[in-house]
Amino acid sequence: MKKIRGMKRLFRGVNETVLAISFARFTDALGNSLIYVLLPIYIASMPSPRISWSEPVLVSVVIALYGLVNTILQPFIGVLTDRLPYRKPIITVGLFLMAAGTLAFVFSNQYSNLLLIRALQGVGVALTVPASLTLINASTEKETRGRAMGFYSTLRL
Repeated sequence: MKKIRGMKRLFRGVNETVLAISFARFTDALGNSLIYVLLPIYIASMPSPRISWSEPVLVSVVIALYGLVNTILQPFIGVLTDRLPYRKPIITVGLFLMAAGTLAFVFSNQYSNLLLIRALQGVGVALTVPASLTLINASTEKETRGRAMGFYSTLRL
């Protein structure tokens, strides 16, 4: 019985919406983190691109492109999600783009494909994060918002 009370206290202020968004972003982040481990091996097994860069540089560019696209788009998408009355479809589209990008790695056979996939994933996460935070803000009370945001951030990262 004591363990149940501890779990209730841990999840106090974390409603079903926050739980769903947090676990969706957790699975997305887990899949994305596996890419960092496997990407060097994957790039090494591909035919050499026309670019004469070293393998570590090729890997770094693919990894960095995701963050670059995400960083550029997130402020604009944040403004957009603040103005739109619906957020769940934006989150769904973002998660779909991340999943589609991850699945596309299986079919990729050229370095240029990897660049497109990572850009697609960057768009996906740029859609998901601001809309998720806006939805969490709208679905929580002021007193529990910090705990909900902390829970979301913990699972997302």
